Amino acid sequence: MFSVQYWNPEWQKMILSIVDNVISGGYDGLLLDSTLPSDWLANNTCNNLIYPDASQKLADFINIIKKHIQSKNLAWPFYLIPNLVDHKLLEDNPEVLSNFDAIFHENVTYYGNVDANNVFQPGVIYNGAPNASKLRMVCITPAQARVDA
Repeated sequence: MFSVQYWNPEWQKMILSIVDNVISGGYDGLLLDSTLPSDWLANNTCNNLIYPDASQKLADFINIIKKHIQSKNLAWPFYLIPNLVDHKLLEDNPEVLSNFDAIFHENVTYYGNVDANNVFQPGVIYNGAPNASKLRMVCITPAQARVDA
């Protein structure tokens, strides 16, 4: 697992460049994997040094990404979807939710045996985008955008 210093200006510059490439490639959005400030807080499992402003800095960078996307005035919807939104991020910065068009959580499992048991109705995306299977998304993982500091 890689943890990135999302407050690092060089890393931010690299990510925004990737966002530009994704947009110019005609994709419909980005999946941010993952949004976990807890990687930098006390008792983290990554053996990172403690960075007490990690949650606020992540919220700030998500705001930067969203504003960067909006500044492009695209002729098509472009979705920003995080994977694994950390409870600490939401507790400290509830307004960050307004930047997301949906939230993906890779560890949610559906155990129902019929569609009626699934409150998330198969095939429906709750950000208002029908035909979710036709979306072309790019996932940015920390490993793809690593900056050695």
